[in-house]
Amino acid sequence: PPLKGDGNGVYRVHIVGNSGSDKSTTWRIDLSDILGVPCFHLDALFWKPEWVKSEPEEFKQRVREDLMQDEKGWIVDGNYAKKMSEVLNSATDVIWLDTPFLLYFPRIFIRTMSRLLGYSPPCSPGCNETTRSVFSIPKAYCGGPLDITILRNVGKRR
Repeated sequence: PPLKGDGNGVYRVHIVGNSGSDKSTTWRIDLSDILGVPCFHLDALFWKPEWVKSEPEEFKQRVREDLMQDEKGWIVDGNYAKKMSEVLNSATDVIWLDTPFLLYFPRIFIRTMSRLLGYSPPCSPGCNETTRSVFSIPKAYCGGPLDITILRNVGKRR
């Protein structure tokens, strides 16, 4: 189905899905070009160098500042529903990428190896892959598990 927007040409799109579902690449970049709005990667706003988490208020402020850059809207990707419920509340559209394991697991493996070998940039500046970080809890979730309850509530308010 097409995106709804707010009916006045403003699109605030939140893309969610498991790691490796292609949130941060094709969907975000193509939609940004099509809609003419900037796109933001929540991992890049949340993670500080060396995989240090941002403080909740600092993270919220950084996201708010980025989302206010363009009056035509924004595209944001990431599973930070518990930390950023106001992003979901202000989104005009939510795209949930529910990819099967056999599709997302190879993507995660290839992306991780590519980052580990230095062929691809990290998910956030200064958060370089190491064999230790690859198997750590923060890396495994890169933002934390998706809160399905908040997603369900988004549909109820429309």
